[in-house]
Amino acid sequence: MARKQARILPTIEEKRYYTLQFLEAAVVGGSEVKITPVDTHDLTELSSELFTYNTDKAINTYIIFDERPKPHLLKTLGWYREDEVPIIAYAPTHILREAEVVTEPELSITKGQELNYYVLDNTDITQLVHEGYTNKEDSNYVLDPLQLIRGTKIDIFYDFLPKVINPENPSGDLIDDPKGKVNTFFVTEAKVDVVSLNYVLKLMPFRHNIEKAELEIDPEEENMEYLKFNSEDFGL
Repeated sequence: MARKQARILPTIEEKRYYTLQFLEAAVVGGSEVKITPVDTHDLTELSSELFTYNTDKAINTYIIFDERPKPHLLKTLGWYREDEVPIIAYAPTHILREAEVVTEPELSITKGQELNYYVLDNTDITQLVHEGYTNKEDSNYVLDPLQLIRGTKIDIFYDFLPKVINPENPSGDLIDDPKGKVNTFFVTEAKVDVVSLNYVLKLMPFRHNIEKAELEIDPEEENMEYLKFNSEDFGL
């Protein structure tokens, strides 16, 4: 008689605890990025995908890149191909934010700025693990869900790139590279690791001129800037 394999599902408290551990590990050993979530997702007449981004909803956080993933891992994820080694990254399922917490007459949480550098005491950790937010007299925090789906835009910053010669003044001081210090990726697939409880993302580097991605402003929302991205133009 074949044995039945038991599957132990983590509790919500365990998920929150692992998330806090991942956030700390990503800051220590990962890369700083700006994540711009998908605002709208539509299909064009040619069945390509049209992604629109609200750049005001972009967040700064840290993720862990794996540019040379092992074949066993890729096979487990269903991403293995002999002629291609994809770039993958590990990202948190939640981010930590400042919060204003009101418990009376009913619970109300106002989410503030995302945090990457912080110090949590034992009370903070205990409340975040058990409740998902802290409720103290001074500063409070909340674990805010982060939705990463196909099309999500991820910008990684490089602060070590050398300065270049100024083409307008070759004999003058060196300047920052006008091409910028940002490398852009788009998520082609997103899965959640059921063991470490973080996102595993398959990424495609942005190899095209950013001018091909149309910037448009909503006339009714003057302070909102949107980036429109058509997958047909970029091979996503």
